[in-house]
Amino acid sequence: MSSAMHAASRRRRRLWPAGLAAAVVLAAGAPAFAASLTGTEGPDWFDGTNEADTIQLLGGDDHTAALGGDDIVYGGSGSDTLIGDADSNAVIGGVDRLYGGDGNDALLGSGGDDRLFGEGGNDSLGGEHGNDQLLGGAGDDWMRGDAGNDSLSGGDGQDILQGWDGDDSLHGEAGADELYGALGNDTLTGGTENDRLDGGDGDDWLDGDEGADWLYGGVGHDLLKGGSGDDIVDGGPGNDTLSGDVGVDTIRGDEGNDGIGVSDSDQAYGGPGDDTFTISQVARGARVDCGDGYDVVTFMTYKGLVGTATVDASCEKVTWKALKGDTSYPWPPGPGDS
Repeated sequence: MSSAMHAASRRRRRLWPAGLAAAVVLAAGAPAFAASLTGTEGPDWFDGTNEADTIQLLGGDDHTAALGGDDIVYGGSGSDTLIGDADSNAVIGGVDRLYGGDGNDALLGSGGDDRLFGEGGNDSLGGEHGNDQLLGGAGDDWMRGDAGNDSLSGGDGQDILQGWDGDDSLHGEAGADELYGALGNDTLTGGTENDRLDGGDGDDWLDGDEGADWLYGGVGHDLLKGGSGDDIVDGGPGNDTLSGDVGVDTIRGDEGNDGIGVSDSDQAYGGPGDDTFTISQVARGARVDCGDGYDVVTFMTYKGLVGTATVDASCEKVTWKALKGDTSYPWPPGPGDS
């Protein structure tokens, strides 16, 4: 045992539970050295040091706080609670890596740019401060980035992802997921099934990807794309750019001056504001309801191909865009118009 363990009367010796690989001495508020710890097959409860620790938990429902330093914690097979720093308000914590393992785990990053891996089970992950990376893995996971510009990936299962503060990147991946950007200019991608995406405040980018998705931009100037599947796309307040992409989609501009792309058999609604609708050459039986404001509908007619759509009388102007120039008509047509 190191003589440092007895160097000062202010230090106390903390012996870890029987079977652990190390005994660590903690100074009053300032541990002397890093630890490499291994838990038992039962429930363990212990802290790390303020240095760079490696903690390997085994069976049982364990609880550990790694404290300061750049720590690595492996959860093991139980339903574990892993905390990167004992103070959840710390802004100077280390860069920690927490692995939940099997079981329904709770992981909290605290200060620093942390990486949290839920792995197996239905896990809860919180990034806290810093620019964190959260990966849910298998199971139905809940995760929130909190402060900082965070990256969240749901993995398999039906996951709930919340970006919160900062400019966050959220990826639902497999499963029917719920993604909430909250504050900041966020990027949300749904994944393979029927997902719900809500950008929240800020200028957000939303992509439903595969499946029949529901997308809502929220407050801000957002860019929304439904992806493949029959999607519902709603820009919310702000000057948004919207498209359904592949599938029979319902697209709503809501408040603001929106740009709306229409294809296939989409149903498009402008809402309040001066909106611009672009009818794709592959549109077949689409419908456009312009709503309030000065709205313009443009049919793309390159190479002799023209999409078809029913245009509501609430629109102000219709334009056919071709290589040889554009042709515009007031809308609805009056006497003498063809």
